[in-house]
Amino acid sequence: MTTAGLETRRAFLRAPPAACEAALETITGADDDWWAGAAAVTAVKAAPHWKASDAAALLAAAAARTASFDDEVYRVFARAKKEGAPVLHEWLADDADRLAHLLLRRQLWQLQWLLCIPLAASKTAEAGDVSSVADAPVLFHAHSLALAGNARALRALLGAHPAVARALFPYRFRLLHLLLTVGGKHADHLSELRLLPGTHMPVQDRESGAWIDSLDASPAARASLWVEHPLVIGVLAEKGVAAPPEPAPEPPSALVQWYSDRVTELGGELGLVDNALGLARAAVSIGLTPLRAAANELGFVAQLGGTWRVASLRNATFAEIVTALAAHATLSELREAMPFFRTGSFADADYIRMLSDDDLAVRMLLVLVEQRTPQALALAEQAVAESWISRDARAALALAVVLGWHGSDSASYKALRGMLDALSITVGRDAPLMVLLRETLRARDASVGQLWTLIAQVEPADVFAALGDAAAFVALGESIHKWVPRPPRELVASDELSVRLGATLGDAAINDANAREAICAMFAALEPHLGGGLVDASTFEAVLITLLRAQRYPLFHMVVADLKNSGSAGFAAALPQGPEALVISEARKAFDAAKTCDATTGPLRRARQSLAAAPQTAAIAQELAVVDTVALLGAYDLVARDGKALRPTDVRATEDPLDLLARLLAVHGSAYRQADEMMELAHALVKLPNARQPDDVQISVLALLVDAAMAADDLACAKAYCERMASVAADASRRRPGGASDGNGNGNGDGAWRACFQLGKHPEWRDAKSRADVLGQALVLAPPENIPRILSEWATLDGASLVPARALPPRDTISRLLSTQWTSRRQEPLGKAASLFDSFAPSHAEQAARMARSLWDGLGDDARITGSLRGAVGWLMGGDER
Repeated sequence: MTTAGLETRRAFLRAPPAACEAALETITGADDDWWAGAAAVTAVKAAPHWKASDAAALLAAAAARTASFDDEVYRVFARAKKEGAPVLHEWLADDADRLAHLLLRRQLWQLQWLLCIPLAASKTAEAGDVSSVADAPVLFHAHSLALAGNARALRALLGAHPAVARALFPYRFRLLHLLLTVGGKHADHLSELRLLPGTHMPVQDRESGAWIDSLDASPAARASLWVEHPLVIGVLAEKGVAAPPEPAPEPPSALVQWYSDRVTELGGELGLVDNALGLARAAVSIGLTPLRAAANELGFVAQLGGTWRVASLRNATFAEIVTALAAHATLSELREAMPFFRTGSFADADYIRMLSDDDLAVRMLLVLVEQRTPQALALAEQAVAESWISRDARAALALAVVLGWHGSDSASYKALRGMLDALSITVGRDAPLMVLLRETLRARDASVGQLWTLIAQVEPADVFAALGDAAAFVALGESIHKWVPRPPRELVASDELSVRLGATLGDAAINDANAREAICAMFAALEPHLGGGLVDASTFEAVLITLLRAQRYPLFHMVVADLKNSGSAGFAAALPQGPEALVISEARKAFDAAKTCDATTGPLRRARQSLAAAPQTAAIAQELAVVDTVALLGAYDLVARDGKALRPTDVRATEDPLDLLARLLAVHGSAYRQADEMMELAHALVKLPNARQPDDVQISVLALLVDAAMAADDLACAKAYCERMASVAADASRRRPGGASDGNGNGNGDGAWRACFQLGKHPEWRDAKSRADVLGQALVLAPPENIPRILSEWATLDGASLVPARALPPRDTISRLLSTQWTSRRQEPLGKAASLFDSFAPSHAEQAARMARSLWDGLGDDARITGSLRGAVGWLMGGDER
């Protein structure tokens, strides 16, 4: 070869052409086959940007020029397999170029096989940088691909040449292990690539799949089988030009054991449940039936999802397992889970396996329903509607769910009603079982499962009867859930349901933006249930009562008018006597609940407002007057006889209304000066329902005012009240036919004359003239039997004994007074002040009469008392003052 030719070759090796076509042209034109091979290897290593297909074509063209060398090596290799490695050593030693040619020929094959990897991904893939791995053993590449999870590339490498397949075959279980674990490849993908091992063991037997199929070598490929044979690699390793071959691992004793170990590792230690399941199913599909149980178990674990593992499944209880299913299970999936609960391993498997199919299915559904999710309720409804379990079991399940469900939205009621409709349940009432269940719900917050345990012990006929009751509660709850969302269990457990329901509906209506329309709609929704035992007149009444108690009086009267005009049956049942009776009843309840007589706050204020807002009928006006009277007393902070603040009920219950006035005057020392206010209050008090009517309100009130003024030492004011009292008494006497007496001698109350009498004998009063005036008024007002006492006091006035005697013309009346034989008679109760003093005994009446005659005889000369007594006697005689 010329110097120029050598230089051209050297330049090519130093810097191969960038274009594959240029390199191919150079190699094709070279006359040295071995240089062409070396140039091809160098060019491919230096051109990672080439297409893998172009690089493979270049290598194939170069390899074809030295293909005969494979035949030579193969012949020696065949002898070495029989006679040993020395044969190969001798052959290499015979020619110094043979080792270099062997290494180059081996590298040409290895590069072609490596290019199968990018070509497996895409026909247009680039060759990539193969310079650093070109000399690595094929097992190294296989390990790298397995670790990366690149099963398709491994499959391509495996099929590149029988020499590769035979080199990797002893390591296939290790490579598959890497793919399944570190590589994370699913068994389905490996099955698709036919990489999973087949059914025949030991491994020397012919197996199905890519590992076996790739072992067959055609006559053309047989010559190059030496390239990756351990014998050749061992010789090269001895010469230091190749890595020593890695010893092949022992194959598994049985294929089923390998699959079982891998399934356990994937599903247990690594938590790759889905991968383990795929591998187990793949094993079953190739006839390894012992893995069927593992596949079923893993399938159930995969169905549970989340962090479930085989170990956690085996340690879980039935309830925990079913709860995990609740998130995504369908009814068909629940059915599919039944075999697992019959044969699978879990904590309480022994107990669950003893259950009948019906009990097992129902218990699964109960666990789901306990989750209180809409999906669980939908599953229960679907189970009741289908024939998965017996009709009796479905009835018990439906009753437990209806009474145990906590939801009250429209979807819940739709599902509950769907269960009842599926069983053709009609509304009924008062089933014995329902009584027991009602008490159970009242006693504790029983769950669906607890209710089912109780229901399952009852005869089916009783269960169906109780479902009729449950249907009534479902229908009622569905009617009202728009305003008052209550589950059937709350309606069943409620005491006094009809009243409580009405009150709750009323509260809801008050908070409704369209309260008027809402209440009318409530009545319309409740009326179909009227007479069914759950809703009665008290329900409708309670709605209206709530409006009154919330002080929505205009709304109440508008609603009443609307209901009346619409002919509402609920309204007619609730208020047979009309709304007036309800208003009065609620006003009285508020009245009775008041703790004070203050009408500006609290229940008494509500009572007055409700009465004032109602149409003013006679009955309403009477009730309103009572409240107003109590309100008048409320301004004075009176105390009842028990020492507590005076309550409206105390006022209503009093029989002596003026006793309240007397207490007021005793507490408020200056109140006696407000005669007109006291008189107004007295007139209001005597109109109370239980009040005893006095003979003359004015005289009685004035007598109390006299007492109060005396207690305040306001004797002048007391005298003025006595004079006013005498004037009132005179007017009253003239109005009576013939001046008739009331039995007390003059028609005036007992307290009036006593008040004047006590004032007249007041020990601190030094004004004899005024005292005489007052005693004269007492004499006018007193009944005949008490005149001696008055005259006796009169005799003590200064100057009374000095009155000159003179005769007066006889008068019938005065003659009667002075000649009456006094007898004791029953007297009226003493007034407040008068009761503080002793009275003259009737036995002294004759002596008092003699004193009166003596006094009368000498009246003329004492100007201080003549006028008063003459006026009094003149009135008493029915004539003038003579």
